[in-house]
Amino acid sequence: ATLALGAGPAAACAPGPPDVRRMADKLERNASRLGLSADTLAQIRAIVDAAAPEAEALQSKLRQAHATMRELLDTPRPDEEAVLRQAEAIGALDTALLKQGLRTMMQIRPLLTDAQLAELRKVRAERLAPVLQHCQAIIAAACSGLAGREMMSCLREQPDLPAPCRDAVDALRRK
Repeated sequence: ATLALGAGPAAACAPGPPDVRRMADKLERNASRLGLSADTLAQIRAIVDAAAPEAEALQSKLRQAHATMRELLDTPRPDEEAVLRQAEAIGALDTALLKQGLRTMMQIRPLLTDAQLAELRKVRAERLAPVLQHCQAIIAAACSGLAGREMMSCLREQPDLPAPCRDAVDALRRK
């Protein structure tokens, strides 16, 4: 996501691993606000287009690894060693996908000025404000001490979120 470009201490707040195409899309949507030139946007898109095949292949492998894990766990008596090996495989794919997204972000970041990165922090704060406002009590009760991706995951796991909080969490995912 746009904000995971290292534009602040909680930069990894985007749900899930960095999605390189969403990253570029969000930068393009905010191009005028950020003062991004057409040339810079073209460079960003070229970086993303070059990274996308690897990211998509890793995401596909990760989905398959999760499907294999579900199959293992759906048996009446799963083989513990097989389950643990599959957990290792999932962890390795998660790590590879995260590193790939971070490499892409690190290629994009030098294209942005300090002022543009500061503006990204503002965009992120504006996007997150409704969640912090409407979910404050839940965050304090169930997600205390968490930030970024972990806080959002915690909120999504809560079974009885009040409607305003649920709406804010859902809206953030759509942006």
